[in-house]
Amino acid sequence: FCTREDPEDGKTVWKKMVTIFKELAKCQKGLNDFLASKRKVFPRFYFLTMDELLDVLANGNNPYLLFAEKNYMNKVVQAGDKLKMDVVEGKPSIIRSMNAFVGVETVIFPGGGLTITGKVENYLNDILNGVLKAIKDQAKLSNKEWAQKKEKVAWITENYAQLNLLTNNINWVVNTENALERLQKGELDALK
Repeated sequence: FCTREDPEDGKTVWKKMVTIFKELAKCQKGLNDFLASKRKVFPRFYFLTMDELLDVLANGNNPYLLFAEKNYMNKVVQAGDKLKMDVVEGKPSIIRSMNAFVGVETVIFPGGGLTITGKVENYLNDILNGVLKAIKDQAKLSNKEWAQKKEKVAWITENYAQLNLLTNNINWVVNTENALERLQKGELDALK
């Protein structure tokens, strides 16, 4: 069967299969190069399977589908869950917040939200930068509230858990350094 020639083109099934496999290998290489270029722009695409990445790239113009319904956000942002966004037909989506995957914390984007425009790999970078800015702003506020001696229970419940740990550690280091400096100056009870 595989070695009989086709009367129309004179090729055997085997030769046709070899040609098809060579063409398939070229297509696969082209696809891999394309995906590598997208991963270069947004390295967190490495956390997605090829099927997931193709779905994200194919539906990049529909961020609500990708990050509110299908929820690929938890694949590219550790502990990130669905995005809350405003979607108006014919206008770019606006991300208002991102829920944490663990617990009930919500990262609220500063400035009223983040408008999503452009290619998916670019707006995902914008989302990550928005999350970082929101957390940095909240960390500054958390440190300020700590310095103002805000009531502890309110301070703990109003901040992200990781920021509470960060603020506590920052202040512990500052207080320890101050105590050690006082000890060096001869204040023997500085560490009490």
